[in-house]
Amino acid sequence: MKKLILFLILIALVGVGGWTLGYGLSVSNLQHQPRDPNGLLYWLRDEYHLSTAQFATIKELYRQNEPHARLLADQTRKAYEELSESLRASPQDNNLITQKAQSYVKAKDALKRSHQSHIEAVAAVMSPDQSERFLQEVKGHLRD
Repeated sequence: MKKLILFLILIALVGVGGWTLGYGLSVSNLQHQPRDPNGLLYWLRDEYHLSTAQFATIKELYRQNEPHARLLADQTRKAYEELSESLRASPQDNNLITQKAQSYVKAKDALKRSHQSHIEAVAAVMSPDQSERFLQEVKGHLRD
């Protein structure tokens, strides 16, 4: 009986220790993430060894693009929600679903074109070597 109690206590301690370790690592990870909303820009600067002038130009491109990109993202999200709602509410209404699907695809395409245009504008600021590497890396992250 004593061995069973000691075994259960050992299991509880190992469980608590494992949870504490996992929690500590996850909190530590969160604390080391950049708090700056422009963290991506600073990563870009460091990763591609951008000059001060290149960095300032790219930062301005991001600042100018953000409202338009946010608007297109909101329109895409709204079109998707409307399509989902139509599918739930009227699954038999093919005309409505087709119309909502076309609206969603149109919004999604506009957002993708905007992203591509912005990426090309950023790449144009970089040197040819930086630009080629940047476009290769970003191409993998663009999804349909």
